[in-house]
Amino acid sequence: MSNGRIPEQVIDAVLKAHDIVEVVGRYVHLTKQGHYLKGLCPFHSEKTPSFTVTPEKQIYHCFGRGAGGNAIRFVAEVEGLSFGQALRKLAAEAHLDVGLEPQQNAAETKENADRSKLLTAYELTGKLYQHILLNTAEGKPALNYLRSRGLTDKLIDTFGIGYAPARWDTLSKPLEKREFELPLMEQGGLLSAKQDGGWVCGQISRPHHVPDS
Repeated sequence: MSNGRIPEQVIDAVLKAHDIVEVVGRYVHLTKQGHYLKGLCPFHSEKTPSFTVTPEKQIYHCFGRGAGGNAIRFVAEVEGLSFGQALRKLAAEAHLDVGLEPQQNAAETKENADRSKLLTAYELTGKLYQHILLNTAEGKPALNYLRSRGLTDKLIDTFGIGYAPARWDTLSKPLEKREFELPLMEQGGLLSAKQDGGWVCGQISRPHHVPDS
């Protein structure tokens, strides 16, 4: 099966130039178990490894997500690239001239622009919540709690720990002020739409509670 307008022989040449175990091994610690290798899936959080690589078939599969594919598909997923971009990356690593120009269609261009906006928004959100934790009265109880658990300001800065107040517009207002598209922020998990209008902090921007030891 071909992928879009990329000739099948080009895909085959790139796949033959790379061992999927080596490609996946750059991102995942794999351990051998019989005819396959196993590790923690890099695409979602899990404690029990459900991610496998089968050298004989040159494929990977995550049983937790029910998804898999070849080495090109893996690089595309793990690095947030299109299939064509991942193919060109692996071709370049193998010094293969596959005759494909690095062109992007309109969908790829918008996807990359949206990804860039989200990365900027994630960085802004982290800085905002860390500022609230370290420099405001709202964040002081959380900061005192963290310090009581032995976390120094250096550790807080190193791990980017912050505090999100319970106010519904804590994040939506600064994002909107900086002209971020709020529906896109919702797609990225930073915001959630309220049924009665407006936006609240999304799941990935909510603070995590540290259980007492």
